[in-house]
Order: sequence, then structure tokens, then C-alpha cells
Amino acid sequence: MLSRFLPVQSPCSTCNKLKHHVSWCCLSALLSESFTLQPHCEVNILKKILRCIGSVIRFGWKVLITGTALISTILFFAGFGMVLLLFAQQPEVEIENGSALVLAPHGNILEKKSPLDPATHLLHILNGTLQQEEFLLQDIISGIRAAANDKHIKMLVLVPDNLKQAGLNQLQDIGREIDAFKKSGKKVIAYADSLSQGQYYLAARGDEIYLNLWERWTCMGSGSFACTCENCWIS
Repeated sequence: MLSRFLPVQSPCSTCNKLKHHVSWCCLSALLSESFTLQPHCEVNILKKILRCIGSVIRFGWKVLITGTALISTILFFAGFGMVLLLFAQQPEVEIENGSALVLAPHGNILEKKSPLDPATHLLHILNGTLQQEEFLLQDIISGIRAAANDKHIKMLVLVPDNLKQAGLNQLQDIGREIDAFKKSGKKVIAYADSLSQGQYYLAARGDEIYLNLWERWTCMGSGSFACTCENCWIS
């Protein structure tokens, strides 16, 4: 490469002395080298442009992430505040004078609700059948007590014909609350189309029972199990 740039000696036409001059091949080599430097400059400029674009993209991405997190935080606290505000400003239910509390459980009475089985719930939806509702015993007792102390409520109406399952101890607890309601000087009325033994146990607490004459009611009583108890040596 360096040999191309070495001076070439040639004799002078007048004095026949050697003079140094640069050959045409060296000049062409210099020109070619100057032209080969130009693409490298373009590559460096392109790299700088790409670095600038990358910096802008990284900055924009950071701004986007920060803004999204900030907006999500603001929306979360705003929603939480709205929920608290709704609970704090929940209007009280106004009860008119002479109202009646209707106790009509449509399902089972339990002391603790059974856990929800997603598969069973989906099966009821696919079959188009309704899953039996569950009512907590304590909710029923609390409702009767609140009605007994409310001056706007003058009567308790029992509609037990849709009651499905309830233990004897649960029926006894509800019965005691109905008796306490009656002792407060308020009337209890029971209405049903048909009654089973457990349903009649609650309806019998009423001062009056209105029963559809064309329907039936089943009440075997505890005495019907006397033979079974004797066979099991239970006195």
C-alpha cells in the first residue's frame, strides 16, 4: 500500500537529472482513498441517528409506563373512595306506619351457608333448574327482633309453605323469636297453600292461620315415631 505513494525518479529532458514526482497511479490511488472514506462517514451519521431514535423510544416508553401506573393508582383510589362514600351515605329505608314484616323463606334454613360448588352451579344453569336458596338462621332471628323493636311495624306475616329444610332446633329458635314478637303486643298471622310438619310448626305460632281449603297439610307429630323409638330402645 505504501509503495504506491513513494516518489518515482525520472530524468529531466533538459539536464538529464532525476527529479521526484508523483506518478499518476499514486494520484489515482489517493483519489480512490478519499472516495472510500465517504461511506464510513455515512455509517457513523446513521449510527448517531439510530441512537437518537432509540433514546427517544426509550424515553417515551418510560413516560408511558410511568403514566399508566400513575393513572391506575389514581383510578384505584378514586374507586375505593367512591365505594366508601356510597356506604357512608347509604340512605336509610323509610318504613311507613302500620307496616308488616313478611317472613317467607324460599329454600333451606342453615346456621352456616354451604360453600358454592362451581360445577354444581354450572350444572343447574345448563339444566335450567334453580338452585335452592339458603337463609342464615341468625339473619331471620335478627330481622324478627328488629321488627319487634320497630314502632312502625305492627304485624308479622308468616308464609312458610316454600320452606324446604330446617332442623328442629332451628325451628325452635325461630319460634321463640316469634313468641317474643307477640309479647311486644304485635299480631302474628300465618298464610299458606299447603303445610308440612316443619312449616306448620312455625305457622302454629300465629294468632291466626289462613290455609287454602283445596290444599292439604301434613302433620304426623312426634308421636308417630313412638314405635321406631321403642324398637331402638329409646325412651
